[in-house]
Amino acid sequence: INQLEYLKKSIEELRTKSDFIVVTMHAGEEYTREPNISQINFARAAVDAGADLVIGAHPHWIQITEKYKGKYIFYSLGNFVFDQMWSQDTKEGMMLKISLTKNGLCSTDPRLSPSGQQQVTCSDSLQGSSLPAVLKQIELIPVIIEKYGQPRLATETEKQNILKKIGVTTE
Repeated sequence: INQLEYLKKSIEELRTKSDFIVVTMHAGEEYTREPNISQINFARAAVDAGADLVIGAHPHWIQITEKYKGKYIFYSLGNFVFDQMWSQDTKEGMMLKISLTKNGLCSTDPRLSPSGQQQVTCSDSLQGSSLPAVLKQIELIPVIIEKYGQPRLATETEKQNILKKIGVTTE
């Protein structure tokens, strides 16, 4: 069984018992901004098989992102805790803050309580509804690695410079 067949089989199995599937891949050419064809093929095959999100690592640089068939692919988040202090690109990384939502777990009552607050009612079932979870939001959080492996949040100027490298603007 080859990699892509194994990927497809794994995702099909996970789909029956998972609300949201994130596939990670360790692939690509080091120190490049663009993904190579094998990264692209693997990531897209994951989405085609049912993955909800694909996150890559290995190139040591942040690489471009792609929205493919409505799903996000992050080809490389760059470095995070690493000791490559010899270039600006290897001192940059990205964190993702991923928010999901799922119908059926909790609902907000539009009527206000006597104290003036909205009432939230939650299901007794830990599993909630049988509907899959849905991506609500992804926040890109650029970081700078200092002192041989200590990440810190990027300043606003650093953030703009990092995001610009992958074609993302916040304005």
